[in-house]
Amino acid sequence: ESDALRAIVRDLEEKVILRLQQEKGSA
Repeated sequence: ESDALRAIVRDLEEKVILRLQQEKGSA
């Protein structure tokens, strides 16, 4: 895997984690 692809995956994972944390906080 290229570094660019790995960076994209990491960015998406961070967005998903942040969204899950926000949902837990609002629930």
